[in-house]
Amino acid sequence: MLWTIASIFFVLIAGIAIFLIWNSSSSRQSSSLALSDFINLLTAFLTCVGLAVAFDSLQVANQAYQKSVQDGLEQQKNLDASRVQLQAVVEAAIKQQDILNRNLETSKAQQEILNKNLQTSKIQQEIQGKNLETSKSQLALLKEQGKREVEAATKQQDILNRNLETSIAQQELLNKSLQRSVIQQEIQTKNFETSKAQLHLLEEQQKRETERLARKPIAEISLLTSAGAKLLTDLEKGSEIEFPVEENKKWLRLNFLVSNRGNVEIIKPITRLWASPETVLIDRPGQRGGERAEHNTIQFSGPTTNDIEPVEVAGAVKYTVDITVPDSVNAFELGYIISGKNMARREHTLHFRVVRPPS
Repeated sequence: MLWTIASIFFVLIAGIAIFLIWNSSSSRQSSSLALSDFINLLTAFLTCVGLAVAFDSLQVANQAYQKSVQDGLEQQKNLDASRVQLQAVVEAAIKQQDILNRNLETSKAQQEILNKNLQTSKIQQEIQGKNLETSKSQLALLKEQGKREVEAATKQQDILNRNLETSIAQQELLNKSLQRSVIQQEIQTKNFETSKAQLHLLEEQQKRETERLARKPIAEISLLTSAGAKLLTDLEKGSEIEFPVEENKKWLRLNFLVSNRGNVEIIKPITRLWASPETVLIDRPGQRGGERAEHNTIQFSGPTTNDIEPVEVAGAVKYTVDITVPDSVNAFELGYIISGKNMARREHTLHFRVVRPPS
């Protein structure tokens, strides 16, 4: 192809050159060569060029033929492969035809079912039509009811607005009440703190009172005899106690010991002695001979009487009395009673037998 184009350009250039040479030489040699001679030369030259072009075209055609043969072989191979694929497609189409036939039968059965369903649907459509008419009637009733409800809702809204205004007023009152409640709460908090402090004091007092009540005095009373101190509880269980009096002497001094075996003092103790019969007189030491009412009793109490501390602190407390017995009395009873503000009353009764010297 490139050779052909080059040849054409060459012929054009050569023709132009020959024409220019002929034109220039025609003025100098008008009779040397004719125009036909130049045309013949150009035609011979063009013929040679045409042969070259024809030869080149022949080669191009040969190459195109060879390429066409190769393309034909490749197309034959592709056609064979396509034939095999087409055969497979035909077989698949046959199978699909069978499947389609079966599907057609199934579709016919389904069509019958659909026809039946269509009839059922028509019946249902009629029923729905009737239901639609009923629904329209109900809708009309609902619209009327809705209208009434709207009117009622409007009235309720008015009532709610009024209630809202009332609620706002109540809220203001509540806010004022809340402020008063806050002030009252502060006062109550202060009162609570005061009550808490008072409760603490009461608890302390209660604790002290409980401790005080837990402490109890225990009075142990003894009589001093020639054999030593004897407990009144033991003397009560025994026989009569001898009461010896000397000649021309009708009295005898008795000493009682009170020992506090508890863990707290006996507060404001009251000690009372009595004798029976009433002719037996009881006096404080050194105060015999006087006359007084209820001379057969005596009591130790009042501001001059001290509390009886536990024996570990102050030891025993002595109470001394003089007992005068008339000659007509040979035996008598002597009672001993003791009590206190924090101690229950205790009472002992002793039996004495008067022992006189022989006459």
